[in-house]
Amino acid sequence: MTLVALCLTGCFIPDDYDPCHGFCPDAQYYDAGPAPDMGSLGGALGPTHQADPAPPALSGGTLLVARARPLAVLGDPDGDTVRVIDTSVMAQVGQLALSLHDDPGRAVEDASGLVHVVLRGAGAVATFDLSEPSAPVVVARRDVCPVPRGIAYDAPNDRLHVACMGGELVTLTTTGPIERTVTLASDLRDVVTIDGGLLVTRFRSSQLLVVDPLAGTVTSTIDLPSMTSAQGTLTPGVAWRVIASGAGAFVVHQLAGVAPGWGHTAPSCGTASVQAAVTSVSGDRPNAAVVLPCATLAIDAAISADARSIAIAVAGAPPLDACHPILVRALSGAIVGPPRSLDCLGPRGRVVAVAWGADGTLFAQTRAPLGLFVVPTRGMPLEIQLPGGLILDTGLDAFHAAGADHLACASCHPEGGEDGRRWTVNGEPLRTIGLRGGVSGTAPFGWHGQLASFDAVIDDMLWHPHAGGTLEADQTSAMEHWLDAQPAWTTPRVDDPDAVTRGRTLFASAGCTDCHAGPSLSNESTIDVSTHGAFQVPSLLGLGYRAPYFHDGCAATLADVLGSCGGPRHDGSALDAAQRADLALYLSSL
Repeated sequence: MTLVALCLTGCFIPDDYDPCHGFCPDAQYYDAGPAPDMGSLGGALGPTHQADPAPPALSGGTLLVARARPLAVLGDPDGDTVRVIDTSVMAQVGQLALSLHDDPGRAVEDASGLVHVVLRGAGAVATFDLSEPSAPVVVARRDVCPVPRGIAYDAPNDRLHVACMGGELVTLTTTGPIERTVTLASDLRDVVTIDGGLLVTRFRSSQLLVVDPLAGTVTSTIDLPSMTSAQGTLTPGVAWRVIASGAGAFVVHQLAGVAPGWGHTAPSCGTASVQAAVTSVSGDRPNAAVVLPCATLAIDAAISADARSIAIAVAGAPPLDACHPILVRALSGAIVGPPRSLDCLGPRGRVVAVAWGADGTLFAQTRAPLGLFVVPTRGMPLEIQLPGGLILDTGLDAFHAAGADHLACASCHPEGGEDGRRWTVNGEPLRTIGLRGGVSGTAPFGWHGQLASFDAVIDDMLWHPHAGGTLEADQTSAMEHWLDAQPAWTTPRVDDPDAVTRGRTLFASAGCTDCHAGPSLSNESTIDVSTHGAFQVPSLLGLGYRAPYFHDGCAATLADVLGSCGGPRHDGSALDAAQRADLALYLSSL
């Protein structure tokens, strides 16, 4: 059997502690069932399952605890439902079914007690009245942008602000229409209110934008600092979550080196090429990052009501591991301190979101099974399993599970996409390839087309023993099936459809369709276009969200794609400025 440690009080855990392979001196234990075969990642996945419809990639931030009522609201992206939990009796009391692929995400509560939930898959915000928790009612459902991500309630102005992947920041009343949409910068993620203003994150770059909520303008930008480690300089990226605290904020993000993790031969918590970290921001000044050892996919965080602790959901534990960790760190103002006594917890599902109650109770949402793990200020933790929440999918688990090298596929391909990074592989600069939109029928793989099949991709990524071994054939098939079900992001709206039409005509007349044709706008060939070698023709689906461009990321924007770095086949110098603008707009609409 497997004994899971529940670390209660007074247990100091050092910074290099691996939360899934250790124990606390004062821990209490319970039987979590037979221990899985941890000799390989494939052995840790258990029986193979394929859900239909396939669940979306993990994103975090789907749990809200009400301010003045004993209620927790869980967004369930797997089942497209919103669940209401009465925390005074620790039971689900209400449920609201949404439409297929609504994908509920971030949620906020306004001053009147209405709860507003971002529907990422539907491009909308749904507003719920929970005055009767057993019968939640949708009082409004408003389209906001193609891919909404973050949401904040601006109490002084009684407004909602929604951050969108396409760069839109949408402001609307709590139940009425949209008042304003401004475009800030691409790839927006979270938005929080802070010191009378708004702080908006960009997902892959982890850059923060300080925004005037009344004018809707960016007043300053904040770049998180790099740090030096044993493997060289680590630069920030993939800002999974930002949370406000007083006059500052904390950003949970990734740090990465220049070489991909699967090139390591002796990985450990300190040498993995992608590390989880927390960086605090005071005003417009970022502090030094604090690394979270072994915290693969730290995708959500919450700060306690007394501002003394930060809890972090770590979603990358192997699916059948005995411990799905929730990290709890001490806070002192802007300083993130050492681990506290809750670093080793044992819910049965993968931890995807965390929240604190006003009384210091810690709540964690899990998936497969969908549940609520509750750590009260006194007494033993509780685990609430919710009905209908056991949606198993081996492909999702394999994609998000850490191997022995402390990396998951999602470490470089967050949300099934890509991190925008340029890595150095065998001395060559190569950026991460996007995966959304499906992989079946797009072989060969790799920038040089060197991998003939998806099986070869998995073997190449997991071949050495430190990465956890490889997958069984049915597990590889399940991951391919799951990736195929992750759609390309909905394209941004364009204000000038005539310009898109003109750009499409230029695209064809310039010969671009010789290579970029078919369902994925790629002929799946490896071609030398005078860019220092032969490279696989990439898909153009969702291109507007995938800067920088080309195999080495030499083009920072779509306008730069028509410059010289893409070789003569991509040189748009013969076009005038209006034609280049039309072509770039067409590319952004794909």
